[in-house]
Order: sequence, then C-alpha cells, then structure tokens
Amino acid sequence: MNNKIKVKCPKCKKTFNYFDSESRPFCSEKCRLVDLGKWLNEEFAIKESFLCESIDAEKETMTE
Repeated sequence: MNNKIKVKCPKCKKTFNYFDSESRPFCSEKCRLVDLGKWLNEEFAIKESFLCESIDAEKETMTE
C-alpha cells in the first residue's frame, strides 16, 4: 500500500506527504517544537468558557 496524501504544515504552510513525516501533523520536528513552545509559553490557550462547559458536562455524567 502506497500512502500519499499531500497536506500543508499548520506551522510553516509547506506542502508535504503526510505519511512521510514522523512529526505529523507537522512537516518537521522543528515545526512541531515551535508549536509546542507556543502552548508551553501560553501563547495558545483553550477558551475558559469551553473548559467550564466541558467540566460541567463531565460532572453531570459522573453524578448519574
């Protein structure tokens, strides 16, 4: 089976074969680490309202 899917890296926008990259969904280890660094530096975040809704829904399922 010859898997070839061309996608764009979410970080640098370079087109690459998805199955050739060990850093999926990124094209390289560098792009993966740059993205991780932004999460760790809190440049990216999940909206608080989304987190609150998720926690409330989880509490409801636990009490049933």
